[in-house]
Amino acid sequence: MQDFSKLVSCSDIAAEYQTSRATVYLYCKKGKIKECVKTRHGYLIDPTAVEGIWAKREK
Repeated sequence: MQDFSKLVSCSDIAAEYQTSRATVYLYCKKGKIKECVKTRHGYLIDPTAVEGIWAKREK
């Protein structure tokens, strides 16, 4: 069983990285990001799993 408290939503990933929420969703759906958990409202993702995929947004 995973620790769900560390997982974040597609929108949280899109806010932190240079990508869109829909792109993050599709990456999970197609299996490009393995650390995803499907929920009723979309996917929850392990934030460490996406570090090498997209560049971080400048703040």
